[in-house]
Amino acid sequence: LVSVNGPVVGKTGNLELSPAPIQPNVSTAVWQADSIEVSGGFKSTFQFRIVRAPGDVNAAAGIAFVIQGLGSGAVGAPNSAIGYGGLRDSVAIEFDTHLDPVVGDKNDNHVG
Repeated sequence: LVSVNGPVVGKTGNLELSPAPIQPNVSTAVWQADSIEVSGGFKSTFQFRIVRAPGDVNAAAGIAFVIQGLGSGAVGAPNSAIGYGGLRDSVAIEFDTHLDPVVGDKNDNHVG
């Protein structure tokens, strides 16, 4: 079970996190609905695909796999913060698809 915050479209068992047309300055979050104890380690498997819609010049900055303790209503800052910026007591693995030198990006295709 998941908890969804923000614009999401469900298609054939998949979630489209930034449905067209892209809404600027908007974050979307999808969380595991129940808390999971991670102090002893954990394993997670997921698949994702980042696709730019034809003609879309306002594509999202990427996605992040985030572990946070704020609960299923948490949503972080958008844009270069990739939806997790400002989430206290969190750790993230970001899949960044936008070059933003202001935050130290070296290119527009990296994992951080």
